[in-house]
Amino acid sequence: MPSNHNFVCFECRVSVRRFKLAEFAPLCPHCGLDCTSIGYKIPVPSKDDVAAWKRLYADLQEAKRRDVMTQEENRVALTHVLERQLERLESQSTNPARERAIRDLKKRLARGLDGGRK
Repeated sequence: MPSNHNFVCFECRVSVRRFKLAEFAPLCPHCGLDCTSIGYKIPVPSKDDVAAWKRLYADLQEAKRRDVMTQEENRVALTHVLERQLERLESQSTNPARERAIRDLKKRLARGLDGGRK
């Protein structure tokens, strides 16, 4: 069963609990800006603990940076796998299934290199 998640406003140092599958992040009840989801396991610091709020913000930024790096590393690894498969197919004799597989691999490579858009 899904649980509620904590959403925080770093400007006001306020937390709001909402259903985790909500379509939109809730707005801060004080300033009206979008709140940031921190999940349900991360403890919310007290409003007066400015240093803890700064640490929480820095930790979330670092986690986002790591996620982006991991996604990029995975994209590069997949690109190398697809390129090796393409080289192997191109070295084989011609037949309709091979040509179709080459076309499909080239499409997948193109999607991977432009961020998955197409």
